[in-house]
Amino acid sequence: MRASLLCWLLVVVAADVPAATPTVRLVDEAVVHGAQVRWADLVSGPMDSDLGRRVVCASPAPGHDRTWTRQELLRELVRRGAQPIPRLVGSDTVRIVRPGATLAPDRFSARVRTLLESQSPPVGALDHEYEILRVPSLRVPRADASVQLEDTGPRVGRGAVAVRVDDGSTHGRRAYVTVDRSVRVVVLRSGRALAADSPLGVGNAVADTIWTDDDRVFDRRIRPDEADGRWAVIRSIAGGQVLRRGDVRATPVVHRGENVHWVVERSGLRVQVRARARNDGAVGEWITVESPFDNRLRRVVVVGPGRVADHLPDPPVDAATGERVGTTEEGRS
Repeated sequence: MRASLLCWLLVVVAADVPAATPTVRLVDEAVVHGAQVRWADLVSGPMDSDLGRRVVCASPAPGHDRTWTRQELLRELVRRGAQPIPRLVGSDTVRIVRPGATLAPDRFSARVRTLLESQSPPVGALDHEYEILRVPSLRVPRADASVQLEDTGPRVGRGAVAVRVDDGSTHGRRAYVTVDRSVRVVVLRSGRALAADSPLGVGNAVADTIWTDDDRVFDRRIRPDEADGRWAVIRSIAGGQVLRRGDVRATPVVHRGENVHWVVERSGLRVQVRARARNDGAVGEWITVESPFDNRLRRVVVVGPGRVADHLPDPPVDAATGERVGTTEEGRS
């Protein structure tokens, strides 16, 4: 019912046109290069400049065409709320053609790679490079259409990068390119085979530089400056292996069965007693000790070699900034 009423309205509008209504003589075929079709694109001969600049409809995608009938153009004008609606004469149909070219995948890949590699490497990496795994096939107005990055893509490894391609419209066209990002980083390798519980030091670990696209290696690698005895391997490690956090644990500074100094704080009082450790523990780890007060087991935290407490001590405050020292990500690592 609604469709019939709309058609009747269009017929009435087209048949009963007042004298002031402009007349548009349609051509058989029109070639447009922009994202919108205007009356000036669809007529032959002179036309009022104000009317010629008015938008009629959207252009086809680059490299495509579409044929419109007079009635379809009138319906589009009504939908857009155009005023006044002109009287259409001339051709019964208009074929609108928008030239375009396929953006060559190799040129597309080269442009995206250049943009990506012009960025800074991730923090902690010496350099980076990209492998383009997949690019979409795009039709664009010109083969030299500009390409811009919308994001930086994956930090390390495989992922998608959003790019904006100029298609002649105001905002352009978004596309996604699949890439693999490798980074060059400094790592620590076992210099020789290591037995379980061996501490890492300059005698059994060496620094090396590698390329990797594995984010687990990048995020969990051990830095060469950490080969100072603070880490011990959890299990036997073959020589030449890249060492990661999962391969080591902090070197224990308290050992099971030894007596430790326990700082006890109760009701504002600070007392230091000796207790027997029931577990091994590194600084910051929680262990149990046998209380000298009631011989019961208590949970305490290791704060240094042979020393435990009810809680970790507060970090010192920087006098210049007023911030606690060692509370940043770098300090915690």
